[in-house]
Amino acid sequence: MQQAQEQTGLADFGDDWFMGPLAAYVTDLEADHLSDFGRTFLARQAVKDLARRLRIIDCLARNPGSEETPIPPILYVTGHERSGTTPLHNLLALHSGARFLSRWELMMPTPPPEAASFQEDPRRLEVRKSIDALCAVPTWKLCTGWRRMIPKSAFGALWIATGSWAWRPHC
Repeated sequence: MQQAQEQTGLADFGDDWFMGPLAAYVTDLEADHLSDFGRTFLARQAVKDLARRLRIIDCLARNPGSEETPIPPILYVTGHERSGTTPLHNLLALHSGARFLSRWELMMPTPPPEAASFQEDPRRLEVRKSIDALCAVPTWKLCTGWRRMIPKSAFGALWIATGSWAWRPHC
């Protein structure tokens, strides 16, 4: 938690409901079934998720009316691996009335993107670089398909699941 605070310069994690799940996550990191690479990767991911939580809590505190913003109906596409969820998601995302959550928005949600600069937001490139770096690790060579999806796809279920202890679904 201290690393996330140092990275962001923020200290308010909001309420402490997430401490129990975080403690379980940390316990899992100490288990024997992880390689050194896996342990390091997941620990870094935890720090990123905690930093994201700090930024979201800060954004909500600086914009108190944002919690009153109406949220349109949300459709979650979930399923087992290789069951067709990604093609279904991509097909639904083509609908002119749909608005999907891009991977970069999910990974770097604050500040909220602006419509005028959405396509040029520098966070898009930053997320692409982070995924490219991950895909360069020999253990992750199977993720080459991710590179094609990054700019326009959400593929959010994976990222939400990996850091679900870091923020509540409504944030």
